[in-house]
Amino acid sequence: MENVIASMLGIIGATIHIFALANICDVRMKQMTALSSVFMVGYFFLLGLPIAAFCTIIGIIRYYLASKIEGNIWVLFACFYISVAILTPPADIIHIFPAIASVIGTYALFNMKGLRFRTLMAFMTFLWVCYGFYSDAYVVIIKESILLGASAFAVYKLIYGDPFVGRAFSFKSSATFITARFRKV
Repeated sequence: MENVIASMLGIIGATIHIFALANICDVRMKQMTALSSVFMVGYFFLLGLPIAAFCTIIGIIRYYLASKIEGNIWVLFACFYISVAILTPPADIIHIFPAIASVIGTYALFNMKGLRFRTLMAFMTFLWVCYGFYSDAYVVIIKESILLGASAFAVYKLIYGDPFVGRAFSFKSSATFITARFRKV
């Protein structure tokens, strides 16, 4: 029964996170990801993955604050993630991946925008995919693989600036899209 509840929480969290990445506004993406992390905390705790759960708890605060402020506050979060990894010594080195991914993502959240931000977040997602495979956390594998694809698509969109690709993931009005299209010409 615990695995069923864990899977349901993971699916809800994953769905919210996918919608978050689909949003082209970095601030809204960060706020929606904070919400998705609430569900992922329950998922990780029920699966018995404490480092991933603790990193995700702090991720909730991290995503919310990153949507409001920028700067060197990322160092505080990075120190926490490293402390959790040290204080909860894993049985295998792969269990440190959530902490490493969280440090990388935290730096990107507080200090980067646009293409560099999305590229670093894609790398962070790749580390989570590796962790999911090793831990048999199937919701993590599916969620992070989809997020990796969405991140790659966002990187493509930012590199090539295709307005039709952008519209598919934009929640802006048609008037805004048309105006942006004419400015580009």
